[in-house]
Amino acid sequence: MKEVIEKIVSTENEAKSIIERARIEADRIIAEAKRKAQDIIDKTRRDAVIEAQKIIDSAIEKAEQEKQKQLTQKSQKITSQFVLNEEAKQKAIEWIIKVVCKKS
Repeated sequence: MKEVIEKIVSTENEAKSIIERARIEADRIIAEAKRKAQDIIDKTRRDAVIEAQKIIDSAIEKAEQEKQKQLTQKSQKITSQFVLNEEAKQKAIEWIIKVVCKKS
């Protein structure tokens, strides 16, 4: 009977040891999974920030191009509206000279 009890106690101790090793391994696996998950989250966050910055940079570049295009168009429009013929140019020059000479 003593042998049977010792064998039961030994089996229980072995089972406890197996369970403890399994818990330790489970804790290690969980910790590793958490670390990997955090790494994935961090990488995804970094990638999202980089992608957002690319989108912002692209939007700024397009806005600058559009601004330059509109400035060029408006400048051309203004220039085309103020074309002076030779007679008008001559009168403008004479008027400027007259005004400048009077002030001297």
